[in-house]
Amino acid sequence: MIKYFIVCIIASMSLIELHGQNFFKEEFNEQERSKLNFKCSEKKDSTHKYFKLKFKDDNSELGNIGYPIMIKSEENIDTINLIRDLLSFEGDTCICVIPIRCYNPKVSQVYMGSLKDYSIQLEALFLINQFYFDKPFYYSPYPLLKSTKSNKEESIDGEIIEMAYVAYKQWFEKVKEIGLKEAKRQNIEPLEGYPIKWYK
Repeated sequence: MIKYFIVCIIASMSLIELHGQNFFKEEFNEQERSKLNFKCSEKKDSTHKYFKLKFKDDNSELGNIGYPIMIKSEENIDTINLIRDLLSFEGDTCICVIPIRCYNPKVSQVYMGSLKDYSIQLEALFLINQFYFDKPFYYSPYPLLKSTKSNKEESIDGEIIEMAYVAYKQWFEKVKEIGLKEAKRQNIEPLEGYPIKWYK
């Protein structure tokens, strides 16, 4: 009986290794965040923790601290698997170490809203855009979602982000069905048909 349990544990550990997530959360404190030269919110709390999604094979000290995320081109990238893994961060409201800012230099509009930070669950969607779109920052210049009905904005959690996950999961099912190349050819966008958009 004990041998059976040991075999089961070893088998499940190898499955975890084989099908483990491609991303994990790198942790930062307030002091480390300020060293990154980000213009952060006024509130300083030395005990507060921040996070950044980091690719599993990234051995650099800070990882992909900015965007776009860089993954070595010689790696065989399974984009479908990366998207699946990123969708698993739904509900993670830990704060990203990077504050909200624009990543599309052609966007003339400056964000003047009150939101300063965004969550890991929102970063995951923001990263999915970078794996899917050829020009991701045209689609999502800011890691910030907005309702097209009420103009309400969300960056940490709430019904807009929840709806975005519903939309992205539905989109992902279609992408898996028809293939990534065909989805791009048809220009199928994740938030299509939903009353939300990325802030522009």
